[in-house]
Amino acid sequence: MDAHQRPLMRLAYLLTGEVHLAEDLLQSVPVRMIGRWPRLRHIDNLDAYARKTMVNQYISWRRRRDSDEVPSAEPPDRAYSSEDSAVLRIVLRQALMRAT
Repeated sequence: MDAHQRPLMRLAYLLTGEVHLAEDLLQSVPVRMIGRWPRLRHIDNLDAYARKTMVNQYISWRRRRDSDEVPSAEPPDRAYSSEDSAVLRIVLRQALMRAT
């Protein structure tokens, strides 16, 4: 592991508490930074920026996960299928066409 990645991996693990989630979080940081590279080239402390990006990404993950997950004592009546996906796409397309 690269000398710059080791402290970031520790931070990711401290945030997530799980090795696999920490690895995912660690991989998301360069992806976000590459998109902003023209502005970031002039920053003196990229390590601090990467840490801040990681914390912000983790917070975003937590918010999304907290809002999407609904605990249930019973499993759903039926499994989600590819047919459901096709129907949803058709309904969405029709709704968007009516909206324009």
